[in-house]
Amino acid sequence: MILSPDFSKLSADRATSIESFSSFIMAATVSDFSSDEFQIELFETTALVTYSFTIEYEMHDKTYRKKGNDLFAFERSENGWLAVWRM
Repeated sequence: MILSPDFSKLSADRATSIESFSSFIMAATVSDFSSDEFQIELFETTALVTYSFTIEYEMHDKTYRKKGNDLFAFERSENGWLAVWRM
């Protein structure tokens, strides 16, 4: 699931979440990305990861520069860590 900063749901299932990332990758050209201030909290088979980021990208002949914070929840499975939630 992906939530926007105001907690509205952007996607509720795996396929929609992957499609959202894929659409961005296909449409945008990222010229700069940096991240810092990583914090990781581990609770048995669940991990919460937060970080700050700055991204600059071009899409549809316009350049965008954004700053923000991400929060991911990961679940440990037999195949490794899987992202299960993002805000």
